[in-house]
Amino acid sequence: IKDTGLSRTTVFKVQKVLKEEKDLKDLPHTSGMTQDWLAANMPFWNKNIWPPQSPDLNPLDYSVWW
Repeated sequence: IKDTGLSRTTVFKVQKVLKEEKDLKDLPHTSGMTQDWLAANMPFWNKNIWPPQSPDLNPLDYSVWW
């Protein structure tokens, strides 16, 4: 906090906003619509099977999926 030149309150507010934005980005596989679609079309597949987001995984990395 000392190195930023910002007040403690400002730093915590920014930290809170960044965490909220990150949390919003983590929701695609847990939204109700997505879960309903998965339950109807892929009942054997749940949100816990999806791999974590990683820059090391690309869409064509078939070894992860099969």
